[in-house]
Amino acid sequence: DSSLLICFKNTLRQHLAASVVNTFGAPELMWQSLLGAALSSCHKFYYSGRINHLRPCHGDVEEALSLAKCYKSCIQVLSPVADYLDFVYRPLLANDDISKACPELQANNAEDAFNIFSENLRHPNKDVRLMTLRILCHFETLFLNPCFEEHPPKKKLKTEGIQKSSTERNVLQILHTVQASHITVSTGKESVSGINRIRTGLSAGRIHDAYVPLVFNGMIGLFH
Repeated sequence: DSSLLICFKNTLRQHLAASVVNTFGAPELMWQSLLGAALSSCHKFYYSGRINHLRPCHGDVEEALSLAKCYKSCIQVLSPVADYLDFVYRPLLANDDISKACPELQANNAEDAFNIFSENLRHPNKDVRLMTLRILCHFETLFLNPCFEEHPPKKKLKTEGIQKSSTERNVLQILHTVQASHITVSTGKESVSGINRIRTGLSAGRIHDAYVPLVFNGMIGLFH
């Protein structure tokens, strides 16, 4: 019964919100893990019959991001949030249906999210780093010249505009690819190439300042 599942999830949220237990204690982590499992089950249950006509649900996105921010070091919470965003938005991106992001994922909320999640990119747990990057990749890109993106020439939207901003668009994707790679001779060269693209973009001033802490922490995370 979906109503019982939602009730269980909400009860867990209320318990954690009222809890004064050390967040690094085993009992608290247990409750966070239960919340993550409940959240994952809710998403799977709710969307199981809507695969062919998915649209982002404002309330679901808001709740998912709120939980990820509250329990940003808990992989059991981050994972279902990342899965949910991928599940909802990847079909839309595949169909070029990117006319407007959900309010919570728009550029004006991106910097706040970057500040909250930035230190996760240096977390010793690789899964925490990867799930965080998957979440951040869904936020609208921040550009140095907003006017260019808000009012692009129609004929250049899918050609020159994308080419000029490819580095900015791909900073988080590049970091995710590098973090996810199992280092071999081949992937090592690709990782170095990706890092060099970011470095070149930063040196040339083509990347928004808000991405600098993410890149810095992401580089530290690679040493774990």
